Amino acid sequence: MALPGRFVLNMTPVTIQCRAPLGAEATAFRIYRDGSSEPRDTEQGPQPEDTGSLQITVMTADRAGQYHCQYGQHGHWSLPSVPLNLVMTGAYGQPTLSRTAGSEEAAVTAGAAVRLQCVSTIRFDVLVLSKEEDSTITFQNAGPQGKVCQSVFSLDNITSTQAGTYRCYGHFHTDPLLWSSPSDPLQLEVRALATDGPEHSESRPPTEAPGKAVPRDPRPPLAVPEGSGFLKKYREVLIGVPVATVVLLLLLFLLLYCCKARSKASPEGRQPAGARVSQAKDPEEVTYSQVTCRAPAQGTGASRPTPTQTSEYVTLALK
Repeated sequence: MALPGRFVLNMTPVTIQCRAPLGAEATAFRIYRDGSSEPRDTEQGPQPEDTGSLQITVMTADRAGQYHCQYGQHGHWSLPSVPLNLVMTGAYGQPTLSRTAGSEEAAVTAGAAVRLQCVSTIRFDVLVLSKEEDSTITFQNAGPQGKVCQSVFSLDNITSTQAGTYRCYGHFHTDPLLWSSPSDPLQLEVRALATDGPEHSESRPPTEAPGKAVPRDPRPPLAVPEGSGFLKKYREVLIGVPVATVVLLLLLFLLLYCCKARSKASPEGRQPAGARVSQAKDPEEVTYSQVTCRAPAQGTGASRPTPTQTSEYVTLALK
C-alpha cells in the first residue's frame, strides 16, 4: 500500500509498504515497478512487524506506474503481490467540479439522485471522479463541448456511505497514470431519510412561520379520566337511562287511566225532586215520567200534603 495514498501530487514524497503474511518470518523484501530494467528498489534484512518499505522522496512522472512487492524467506522469494497503481497528479491544469442545476442543495436526502459535472478546458480523453475518504474512483469518457470537455457523474439512490469529499481529474489514453491536478473539493452531505410511518405518526402542533402567528384553540384540552372508576360510572349511566324511561312511561299510563275512570264516575245531571224517570235502553223506545203534584196550604207557610191523586204518565217522544 502507499502512504499517504496512491494519488501522489507531483514533487511530493510517498512511501510504499510491503507486509509479509502473519508468521512468515520474512528476511527480505523487494519492491519494484513494472517495466523497470531491474528490481533496484530492494531492501534487505528484517523490518519491524515483518514489513518492508520503499521511500520515494520526490514523485516524478517516471515513478508513476504499477508496483509489486515480494518477501524473501531462507533464500526463496514469494509470488508477486497484487499490483499497486501509483498515480502522479498535477501533470496538467485542474478541471472544475460542480453540481448540475437542480441539485445545488448543501445536504441531499437519502434515496435522492445527485449529478456532479466535471468540466475542463483541456481536451482530455477521460475524466475521473474520486472520493477522498475511501479512494473510490469512477471513469468516464470526456465529451467534447466546443472548446471544453465535460462529463456528468450520476449518483442515484444515494446513501450515507456516499457522503464525503469529491474531486475530479483528467488524463489521456496514452498516459493513464499521469493525471491532471485535482479540482477544488466538493463536499456532499446526506440527510437520513425520515422513518415516521403512518403507524408511528403522531399529531404535532402547528408551527409558527416567521412573522405570522398561528391561531390557537382557547378551549382547554379535554381530559379523559382513566381507571376502573370511570368505566363503572359509565356502565351505571348506560343502565340507568333505560330504567328511568320505563318508569316514566308507567307513571304516564297510570295518570291517563285515572283520568279516564274519574270521567266515567261523574253524575250526568240532577233529577227534579219527586220525579222518577224511566229511561229506555233503546234510543227509539218510549220513556215514561211519573209526576207527583203537591199544593201549599193556605194561611200557613208550611206545605201540607194533598190527597194523593191518581198517577199520570206522560209519554215523551224523543225526536
